[in-house]
Amino acid sequence: MFGNLFDNIKRVIDENMDKPPEELDKMFFDENGKPNEELFGNAFEKIKAEISNLNITYEPTDFSDLSEMSDDDVYDNLPMILFDDDNLNDEKKIAHIVFEFETEYANGGASQYFTNTRGEHISELVNALETVGALKYAKACDDFIKKYDIKPDNFDDSMKNYFEVAENMYPYNELETVIDEFYTTDFLQDYLIKYIRLNAAKIIDNQ
Repeated sequence: MFGNLFDNIKRVIDENMDKPPEELDKMFFDENGKPNEELFGNAFEKIKAEISNLNITYEPTDFSDLSEMSDDDVYDNLPMILFDDDNLNDEKKIAHIVFEFETEYANGGASQYFTNTRGEHISELVNALETVGALKYAKACDDFIKKYDIKPDNFDDSMKNYFEVAENMYPYNELETVIDEFYTTDFLQDYLIKYIRLNAAKIIDNQ
């Protein structure tokens, strides 16, 4: 249904890959932020109509009793549990930090974790890993952070070419080599889920 739309978007991007993001923005949207009609046509109206026709009703997941949920279900719902507010108590913050490390590392390794998080929780990461019981991970990160004196202030995303600079700021493969020795047998996800089950009342209700 939207094949032509996606083809058009891909074509514009492919033809203008050398242009900065703000110029691409002007190609896709007018000065009022509305989609370029020549490019998008009435696709957005069609999408709205399709969604309306589906008559989808959203029912939030009930987290009141985690014993009724499998480990996979708990893990799949962690973004909703751990990123739903900015006022995190101690237990929820610990889980938040560990989950952030686990997902970023799993997706792109150590460089992605440090780069994408802008080093926000570097000073708290080791304690969080220790608290959930992931001692091997904690030691590996502690040794790496101390060896290279890594600080949050080093990740200034206002610098030119931030991602390129940050991704090459430290020898992240050194940390990955250590973690990879136990990564497939000592699952960080297991420690996190166990910690969340043990502290469910404080984490779920943020009490």
